[in-house]
Amino acid sequence: ATRLSRFITLLPAPVMIGFCNGLAIVIGLAQLHPFKDAETHHWKTGGEMAWMLTICITSMLIMEFLPKLPLKILKVVPSSLIAVLWAILVEFVIVRPTGSRTDVIGDVSEFTLDTAFPIPFFVKTDAVSYDLTHIWEWENLQKILVQGFLLCTVGTIESLMTSEVVEAFVKTPSDGDRTVLAMGVGNLLSGFLGGMGGNAMIGLSTVNCLNGGRGRLGPCVAAIGIAACVMGAYPLLNFIPVAALAGIMLVVVIHTFKWFSVGMLAAAILPKKWRHELGPRFQQKVPR
Repeated sequence: ATRLSRFITLLPAPVMIGFCNGLAIVIGLAQLHPFKDAETHHWKTGGEMAWMLTICITSMLIMEFLPKLPLKILKVVPSSLIAVLWAILVEFVIVRPTGSRTDVIGDVSEFTLDTAFPIPFFVKTDAVSYDLTHIWEWENLQKILVQGFLLCTVGTIESLMTSEVVEAFVKTPSDGDRTVLAMGVGNLLSGFLGGMGGNAMIGLSTVNCLNGGRGRLGPCVAAIGIAACVMGAYPLLNFIPVAALAGIMLVVVIHTFKWFSVGMLAAAILPKKWRHELGPRFQQKVPR
């Protein structure tokens, strides 16, 4: 109603570049955790590490290059899905029969029937139970209101910035007001059903765009597909190797990071004389 989304146009280009690069670095570093031992936090070694790297690298190659092959079926079936199926095949047909193994989702964070279906936050179950006895105390209400305002502000800004990134992929304008409204309605529904708050995910948005989901139908199908997997096919999700997910997200990192900014950063610390000698590539300016 307040149409605050229009103020996103005031963000300078360097902020957008920093936003993309910062998220890419954070997402990229997060993909290193599966390659470390959960107890010692040291790098895994031996056959397990070798197989994890094999699954990760092959998943990256499938995710990146398979859509570029001139086959019609590859325009319909997402390359990320093919990468996951390939990783499951390698894990259970090649790796485990040879006496080795890598971590799958079931080893790290198993999906179970207890958390498969959304349950209103005020309903107590064996798996989930919230203590709401002190929620109406003034001190707790203050915390809720302050945290809610901060999360709303950050979520709105990040969602609108993610929309700008998606616009660069699909080359079509988006409606910021509808984006913010959808985020608000989604968070209300998620909170009521005991879920966490959230906003537009640059990782999932990038995967959608790379797999051809460039319209509003794409994220709708993705959301329905995720709901179906979590609520109906959750036992199958436990067989996905985490190395494959790391490979898919590393491809997202490669496409999210603004690589041209590396040259700009290098040019910023070079003397003017050197920039002129190195040519026009080192005389770039950030657009305003």
